[in-house]
Amino acid sequence: MATTSSGRRLPAPGDVLPYGDLWSHESDAGRDDPAKERSCVVVLAVGEGEHPLVTVAPITSTVRGVPSEVRLNEADGMKSECAVNLHNLVTVSKAHLGRRVAVLKDERLREICAALGFALGCSS
Repeated sequence: MATTSSGRRLPAPGDVLPYGDLWSHESDAGRDDPAKERSCVVVLAVGEGEHPLVTVAPITSTVRGVPSEVRLNEADGMKSECAVNLHNLVTVSKAHLGRRVAVLKDERLREICAALGFALGCSS
């Protein structure tokens, strides 16, 4: 488990965290902070030190039932049924992430890997 110099655990694949997502219409209106925090799942954590980059997949309440998403529910630590959207990955600084909400189990991580393979066209 990687930690910062202050002893905090760095984000790791399977961590569910909130992040601020500033939409272009918010920026155009002069905002420099997001109007809403959105939950995400860490897919890839890269880098050492205090400011590593993380690739995250947003979590949405809109469940479409497509192969590039993974359904989550209360058993996964969510408030209600939702979906990890693997066809809309974003790479951000760890500094943009909030506190850890949940850590997904290995079974869900395998489902995320399969959906990610589909989203990237790498699945067989």
